[in-house]
Amino acid sequence: MTRALTRLADGDREAFDPVYRAAWPAVHGLASRMLAGDPEAEDIAQQALLAVFDRASEYDPAIGPALPWILGIAGWTVRSHRKRCARRRETDVPTGLVHPDDLEEAAIRRDLEAAVRAVLGDLSDLDRATLHAAVTDRPSGAAFRKRLQRALERLRTTFRRRHGAL
Repeated sequence: MTRALTRLADGDREAFDPVYRAAWPAVHGLASRMLAGDPEAEDIAQQALLAVFDRASEYDPAIGPALPWILGIAGWTVRSHRKRCARRRETDVPTGLVHPDDLEEAAIRRDLEAAVRAVLGDLSDLDRATLHAAVTDRPSGAAFRKRLQRALERLRTTFRRRHGAL
């Protein structure tokens, strides 16, 4: 996707379709999760992709991979939609309701915790024990630090294999 977006940023119109095909599932998924139950989620995802294509010339591959850049634009598009909706309903919103950003943060935290739990299940008992000790006991020593470094690297590798690198 990064290569295709770089081509699009350089003006190659043939790169439009590859970027769209690669970005649509991620953008649509993000909008659907952030706007759970909102019938406009697909429309907002389309608006987000339009914003991506509108700003494609600003993309610089030196700043990093394309997907985080695209999802950043999509996230801002969704937040803007939420703020517009909140302003329109400002007088109708009863007190005591949870702010949508709090719900979003809770959903993100819940998804991340589930992903980490699943990845931890793939690690060896020694790696899990090492990670647990690092968080709870804070042991020191060169041998433990090296074991922790290796366990963290295996955790990252397993996470990337399961969930991809953003």
